Amino acid sequence: MISRLRIKQIIKEAAGVPDDIEMIVDIFTNLVKDEIKAFKDSGKELKVGEVNIKNYGDAEFRSGKINVSREKSWQYVKSSPFFKKELWDKFPMYKNKINISFNIYPDEGLDINNVNKPNIDATHIFNPDKIEPEERKKLGKTYSSGDFEFNLTMGDSNWDNLDTLSPNLDSVIAHEIFHSYQLFKKYTKSGEVGFGKEHTLNTLVGSLKKDFNKEFNYFLHVLYLSLRFEQQARIPQTLRVLKSKKIENYNDFIEAIKKTEAYRDAQMLKTFSADKLINDLSKMESFEDVLRKPMAQQHTQFAIDSWNDILERIVEHGKQSGMTSNPFRGMSQKLLDNPKLFFKHWEKVFDRRGDELFRSLTRLYALL
Repeated sequence: MISRLRIKQIIKEAAGVPDDIEMIVDIFTNLVKDEIKAFKDSGKELKVGEVNIKNYGDAEFRSGKINVSREKSWQYVKSSPFFKKELWDKFPMYKNKINISFNIYPDEGLDINNVNKPNIDATHIFNPDKIEPEERKKLGKTYSSGDFEFNLTMGDSNWDNLDTLSPNLDSVIAHEIFHSYQLFKKYTKSGEVGFGKEHTLNTLVGSLKKDFNKEFNYFLHVLYLSLRFEQQARIPQTLRVLKSKKIENYNDFIEAIKKTEAYRDAQMLKTFSADKLINDLSKMESFEDVLRKPMAQQHTQFAIDSWNDILERIVEHGKQSGMTSNPFRGMSQKLLDNPKLFFKHWEKVFDRRGDELFRSLTRLYALL
C-alpha cells in the first residue's frame, strides 16, 4: 500500500517539482526578505539618482545594495526553524554568497510601462572546479552550489509594504535554486559538470545579442525560452505563484495560469513565425529603419554563417573552465546557407517546446 505522502511526492516529481528543494527554497526566501527588511529598518541611507522613464519623464529613484557572506547565509540556513537535517542531506547546499540590489521607482513610472512590481532579475553563478561535494565533520556531504544575485526593480508601494515582494520574489528564488539543484543532480548521477548542449546555446544567446538588431534579439530570446533546463526551472517558479492565488476549481486554475510568466513564455514559443521575422528585418517603415536595418540584416547573416564556429568556441572555452557536459552539436550546412530554412527549423523546435511547457504547466493543478 502506497502512503498518501508518497503519492503526493510521485505527483510532484511527475509535475517537475522535486521535494528535495522545497525546504531550502523556503529558507532562502525568508533570508532574502529578512535582509531587505533589516536594511530598511536600520535606517540606512538610500542612494538617490535621476532617471528618464519611458512614457513618464524625469523621475527620482532610490537604490541600495546588500551583501550576504557565505558564512552568514549558512548560519541563517542551519538556524532556521524550517531546517531539518534529513531534508537538507538530500540537497546539501552549503555557504552561498547572496548579493541583493534594488532600485525603487515611482509606481506610475513602472505601471505605465507594464513593468511587474516587483520585477526581479536573478543569476546563479557556480564554479565548475568546486562543484564536487565535500565531506565535513558533523555535516557529512556538502555541496558548493554557487552564489546568487537578485536585482529587484520595485515601486514605492513595494518599499512601503515589503510583503508585496511576494509571490514574485519567492518564485524567482525557487527558479534559481532549481538551477543549482539541476547541476547537483547531474553531477551526482553522472559526474558531469554543466547543463549539456543547451548550456552552450544559452551562452550563444548572450554572445550574439546586439542593441541595433531587435528582430534577431527577439529570436534569441525565444531560443532562450525553448531551452529545457530553463523550462524545467519555470515549473517550481510557477507553482509558487499559483499557491498564492485563490484557486477553487480547474477554471480558476486556468485563469491563474494565463497570468503567469511561464504561460506567456509558452505563447511566445507557439506564435514565433519565421516568415514574420524575415519580413520584419526587410521592412522599411521609418528613417530609423533605413539607418538600422541594413546593419541588423548584416549581423543576422553573420550570426547564421558563424553559428557552428561560435558554438565550437563556446564548448572549447567551457572545457577549459571545467565544464564536462557541453557536447557540440552544430547545424547542417543546408540550414545555415538559407536563412529562411534556418528560422523555419527553429520555428518547429519552438512549437514543440511550447507544447511541452503547456503540458508541464497543466500538471500543476494536481499540486494545489
